[in-house]
Amino acid sequence: MPTGGCSAVMSGGVYGRNYDFRPRGYEARFALVQARDSYASIGGSHQLTGRLDGMNQHGLTIGLHLVKVRPRFPLTSTLLVRRVLDSCATTAEAIDLLRRLPHAMKYNYSLLDAGGVAAVVEAGAGAVLVRRGDWLACTNHFQSPQLRRLNHRVAHSIGRLPPLESWAARQLSAEQTFKALNFSARRPSTTMATPKRCIPSSPSRPSDGS
Repeated sequence: MPTGGCSAVMSGGVYGRNYDFRPRGYEARFALVQARDSYASIGGSHQLTGRLDGMNQHGLTIGLHLVKVRPRFPLTSTLLVRRVLDSCATTAEAIDLLRRLPHAMKYNYSLLDAGGVAAVVEAGAGAVLVRRGDWLACTNHFQSPQLRRLNHRVAHSIGRLPPLESWAARQLSAEQTFKALNFSARRPSTTMATPKRCIPSSPSRPSDGS
């Protein structure tokens, strides 16, 4: 069984995400939350409070991707994802928040908002760097030159990147992205493909209400 990981593509208003690991150990629970004084959101729950990924009422979508290095204090990645979903409406707001908050571990955060603005935030060793583009792909290693020295045993992560970049460059529809991520999996996995505002794992077209 290959090393586990998380893969994501952001292109053409579509966010697609795949958990590249066996179902055992995955909580397999989606949480729909409307907390007081926070934005409503839906996403993969982690120990109830945290989130592995999600989308909020403004269409902002975020997912996390572990870069395997030693943890430190203070805020965990799943709580950072929850903070973004609770308080940010756009990719720009999410980037600003992730720059201001302290990170306990080294992670990539893939982002896409309702306006189609995509970014990958790479956080590690006290640095927070941002990759931007019309289309992006993200796995479990740092691509920014300043952070590449922190990568460790990333052959599996690097190997997953080319097909993701190919799909992103082609700007697949939500349905095509869902199929590409599903059919590329060697074993059953959890896949999410969402265009702007829709429930994860249920492709839709918000522009025409379907």
